[in-house]
Order: sequence, then structure tokens, then C-alpha cells
Amino acid sequence: TTWVEDRGLHLAAPATSAPGREGVFGLEAPFPGQVVEVRVKAGDEVAAGAVLVVLSAMKMLNDVTTDRPAKVLEVLVEPQTQVAGGKVLLKLRATGDAPPQEADAPL
Repeated sequence: TTWVEDRGLHLAAPATSAPGREGVFGLEAPFPGQVVEVRVKAGDEVAAGAVLVVLSAMKMLNDVTTDRPAKVLEVLVEPQTQVAGGKVLLKLRATGDAPPQEADAPL
């Protein structure tokens, strides 16, 4: 048996668009769910892989992360809010590049 808690699984939410010239992008909900926790506020600097929002879906808590270091410009959701998949949760400004992708390890 493999326990999910032991695997440290996180969801890197898709950006609404690739960071443009100014590096501003929106972090989207990867699926419909309820916002349980927002772990950042406007002005926070976050590292690649940091958990920014926790969503509840299908009786599971899911960490939503960013794939690159960034500064939080605006928080667009509050805890206990239902969101649709693709809803922009945060506006961020990239402060660095995404780290190179590693090959997926087998579960």
C-alpha cells in the first residue's frame, strides 16, 4: 500500500497564460472545489513549489502550488468559497524562471 501522505503530492495549477513581458500571470484552480485555506497575502514572495491555496474536492485536501518563484499581487478568493475549475485564484508576478522539469518518478 502506498499512502498519499507519504508521497508529498502537490498540484501545480496551470497559469492563465505564460508570464508575459512583465511576468504577470494568474494561478487557476485545477478543478472545481472549495477553498479551505489561502496561505498567502498580497505582497508575499513565494518560492517555486510553495503551497499557496488549499482546495477541498471529493473529500480530499489538495495543495495548489506555483511552478516558479513569484510575488503575490492580488488574492481573488476567500476561504469557504466554491470555485470552478479554471477560476483565477491569485495574480502573481514571476520573479524567476520555473525550475527544469524532472522525469516523473513511478508510484
